[in-house]
Amino acid sequence: TAERAIGIELPRGPEVALKRKLSASRAASTPVIKDASLTSAIFGGFSGCVAKTCVAPLSRTVIQMQLHSLHQDTGSMFTTMRGIWREGGLPAFWRGNMATLWHRAVTNCVNFPINELCKSHLHGCSDNVRSMISAFGGSFAGVCVGHPIDVVKTRLSAAKRFGYSGMFKTVSKIHMEEGLGAFYAGFRITVFAVVPNVACCFYLRDLFKQSPIPSLVSSRLGGWVNDGAVAGGAAGGVTAALFYPVDALKRQQQMGLAVSFFSHQGAVSTTVPLLRSRQGLLLCYRGLLPELIKVTCNTAIMFGLYDMLSAKQRKEH
Repeated sequence: TAERAIGIELPRGPEVALKRKLSASRAASTPVIKDASLTSAIFGGFSGCVAKTCVAPLSRTVIQMQLHSLHQDTGSMFTTMRGIWREGGLPAFWRGNMATLWHRAVTNCVNFPINELCKSHLHGCSDNVRSMISAFGGSFAGVCVGHPIDVVKTRLSAAKRFGYSGMFKTVSKIHMEEGLGAFYAGFRITVFAVVPNVACCFYLRDLFKQSPIPSLVSSRLGGWVNDGAVAGGAAGGVTAALFYPVDALKRQQQMGLAVSFFSHQGAVSTTVPLLRSRQGLLLCYRGLLPELIKVTCNTAIMFGLYDMLSAKQRKEH
């Protein structure tokens, strides 16, 4: 035949059926994984941005209170909120929110799909172990990618006190005055504190969803809050109470201790003076009340919206 004349031999019989089956299997599995990862990234990023925008006023209040040791102001949660109001009225509570949204979108777009991929590919272990490994894997990847934006967000939240204005101007100011290393200020304490923080939140959320309590609470609330929101809010509140002191130290290092933190002395030498200064250990708990409210609402909205979008997508397919 013409094919054999030019050196091409077409497969026949069972070989054709086998090759068609293998190619169909590859074509079916690869797009499913890609589509699932893309969908998880989009839903995770979107739900995180919506949640962060809703709790932005509390987030700015918490950061201002955490940075108390860097300036002379004192006061409670409401005193801090009045000070923010005097800076620029209602819009001042959303100052730096664009950087916050960039940070949340980037971290969630990495965190959620990696978390889901690990769950679907980890076999031979219990559900709790799989959930814990998946939570740590997604959390670590998200923190590594999103930490520079987190530094910019922290600087913008204290814009008036420390001379930062606008996201891109802040990026330029940090780069010109402190160098590229400043974008990873507090990175060590972030890895050792925020990674377990986020991982603990994801793990507890999966753990709480296995219990009947979220369904019971959801039904008591009339069904307008889904199980994911109840489990996510509870997980966020518990996690915030456990890890808040280290988060306060991280914020302070991101603002003014980047140089000593990257030096040979390490994290311990920068943490001990912070604990000894002024109010000692109580300084690390400044802003805990708004933090608990903020994180509980944030994780409830984020996980609830993510589960709602995922359920709707599954129904359509």
